[in-house]
Amino acid sequence: MCMHPQEELLFVWLLLIAAVVASFLILRYKLTLVTPSAAALCLGIVAGIGANVAGAPAAKRASRPPPRGRSRRRRRAWASSGWRAGRPH
Repeated sequence: MCMHPQEELLFVWLLLIAAVVASFLILRYKLTLVTPSAAALCLGIVAGIGANVAGAPAAKRASRPPPRGRSRRRRRAWASSGWRAGRPH
């Protein structure tokens, strides 16, 4: 399943709307079992698992660790810049 960027954006907007509606319903009916932020988090987790199972390319990119050499290059660039965290020059 190959999603276009517009479809991915639509999916994110629908997820945002679902989180807002869930928060509204939780506050409207004064549910104390779950907070609005926990409901939004659960919606995001379920949507992420569903997207990963469905094979969405964005979900696959997000679930992979970064390439191995990238962090080394970044550390080398910071080391050569002369900047040290917490230490004066």
